[in-house]
Amino acid sequence: MIGIHDDGDIGSSGTINKFDQRLREAISDRADLHNQEIRPHQIEVGSRVWLYLDRVKEGYAKKLAHLWHGPFRVIEKVGEHAVKLEIAGSGYHIFPMVHVNKLKLVKEYPDRPLMRLNVESQDHLNCGALLHEFLRDRTNRNRFGVMQSHEEP
Repeated sequence: MIGIHDDGDIGSSGTINKFDQRLREAISDRADLHNQEIRPHQIEVGSRVWLYLDRVKEGYAKKLAHLWHGPFRVIEKVGEHAVKLEIAGSGYHIFPMVHVNKLKLVKEYPDRPLMRLNVESQDHLNCGALLHEFLRDRTNRNRFGVMQSHEEP
């Protein structure tokens, strides 16, 4: 078999084999670099997730559309990168198997703590005094020690 050397000369299949080997090594190195930086996903069976659907009805602007739909519950993990969603009863007519890159977890926020403030009846809050002090400090910051033309000495 005939190939082309680095200097442009026509060579044998040995040159092509070397080129093919170097190309495979470069692809492998790039895949290893990518796999080092990737984090495992946190989606498990029973998780609630949002589903990204980028299809928008005809005539609607995509940038104004809701692209994250759901939430849905994961009912089965199919392999490392695919899951089956519980679609029944949701009103969506989509295929239930999706890739994990189209999903994001629903953020679960704990209930807010219920804390009562104890305000004594004798506690007195003088809002007028607080406002006067705030305005006085603000005008003092703005003056810089110089009298303005409309002020009287």
